[in-house]
Amino acid sequence: MSNSPTPYLPRALTVLHDCADDINRLPADGASAGVLWLIVPAAVRLVDVQKGDEPTAVMYCYDAERGAFDPAPRISAGEGAQAAPDDYPRAEGMGAWAVRYRRRILSYEEPCPPVPLIQPAVAKLSLPILVAGQPAAVLFVTVKNKRHFSEEELTALDLLADLAAMSIQSKRRSMDLSRALQRKAEEVERLHVAEELISSRRSLAETLREILRTAVELTRAAHGSFRLIDKRTGTLRLAALSGEPELPADPVEPDLPLDDTYSVVG
Repeated sequence: MSNSPTPYLPRALTVLHDCADDINRLPADGASAGVLWLIVPAAVRLVDVQKGDEPTAVMYCYDAERGAFDPAPRISAGEGAQAAPDDYPRAEGMGAWAVRYRRRILSYEEPCPPVPLIQPAVAKLSLPILVAGQPAAVLFVTVKNKRHFSEEELTALDLLADLAAMSIQSKRRSMDLSRALQRKAEEVERLHVAEELISSRRSLAETLREILRTAVELTRAAHGSFRLIDKRTGTLRLAALSGEPELPADPVEPDLPLDDTYSVVG
């Protein structure tokens, strides 16, 4: 029996609502780690506490590109003042299984990797946070009673994981948009600067070099060249190279024919 006089479902809905409300107050372009610091304490509150449960929750982020958990930050709730245990996810532990199978893993269900013997009789679950189908973190919830989590608890924790995933994805999109807008603003500023520099150049060579330098910076290219059409010879003549203050006396690159049989990229 739960220790709370309030039915579990209303309490769980309140926890989820409060957590979503707190996430919405985070800066739109803030780091997604802020979401995780709100999710973990909410997971503890979603446990329908029985006598002796003492629920705790721990989350480790997962790097899908490296295929490994990040040792920091370790986000936890419910542990009180006790020192953080050495619970980094094992290679074949419940966290690794949650990542591999993209679903929750329960310590009392088969198949399940064995819980380390150093832990007392507990019930434990690991729940992957999947963002666009890829694991971003794993949430571990533990109670000190060797009992089964109720279907209501599991459903509420699944909803919490979905809330975390959607919030992280939203944060990432906001940050991507913010970076894209910042890049556009920088490009416009560079164009304004380039316009002033180009208008101040007195020679064609200097003007072409300035135009080329601006184009290389805006496109983040490794190098570039500027060629002019020589109507007399019907070729493209090298006029400027990126990173070169002056053209060499004997250009390395020859003039390129200008006809339908050639495609020029430069």
